[in-house]
Amino acid sequence: MLTFYRTFFVQLLSAAVLLAAPWVWAGPGAEVQEPVMQSNSLLSPRYQANIELHSAAELERLLQEAERLVLENKVYPRREPVAFVLKGPEVVLFTRANYEANRSMVDLAARLAAFEVVDLKVCESWLSSHRLTRADFPAFIDYVTDGHHEVQRLQSSGYAFF
Repeated sequence: MLTFYRTFFVQLLSAAVLLAAPWVWAGPGAEVQEPVMQSNSLLSPRYQANIELHSAAELERLLQEAERLVLENKVYPRREPVAFVLKGPEVVLFTRANYEANRSMVDLAARLAAFEVVDLKVCESWLSSHRLTRADFPAFIDYVTDGHHEVQRLQSSGYAFF
């Protein structure tokens, strides 16, 4: 009977060590990050929207195109949504005050963001220069300090325009 308990204890201890191993190896206070999969751009393209007209019609068309890209591309990575960097007059379209006027587009954007098809990022520099705050926008909107720099960062990270 002692052998049974000894074997059980060793197995339990081994399981605990394996579960705690990432935190132990990283050291005290260190963050343990998820493994990052390297993606081949031919197999898993990454896209960002090329917003030129800054209109509701253009944004709705681009959102529909993003949805189509994801649905047609069977290997599109779930964790890399199509990036939309909003850095001009189109930002106002997503304010709570303009929801009624832009309901179909905002609802489409919210649905696509919920399923990680798109990631809408608003330029905080543009917000502050137009006296808007994060409180003026729905919860699915993300924020970047500078929209132009974010577009450049995405492009240098391999995001293609569509």
